[in-house]
Amino acid sequence: MSNKINSFSVLKICCVLSPEVLVTAMLSSGIDFEEVAAVPGTDPTSLDKSPLGKIPCIETPRRFLSETGLILAYIEACYP
Repeated sequence: MSNKINSFSVLKICCVLSPEVLVTAMLSSGIDFEEVAAVPGTDPTSLDKSPLGKIPCIETPRRFLSETGLILAYIEACYP
């Protein structure tokens, strides 16, 4: 069974550094992803994905992840 993931959703806000770091990591790893604009902590749809309203947030096959360090570790583990 492969650990490859077909796509990620990145919730992004322009003034936060972390989403740009994750986008760079995904691009350099060749990951197919979609950026989705969101305002942290206010959009009900975003809160369903990241209950504390944290951005960035990615969707994985099992759950949503919203800590930059954890997301980077996940990317590295799935796309070595």
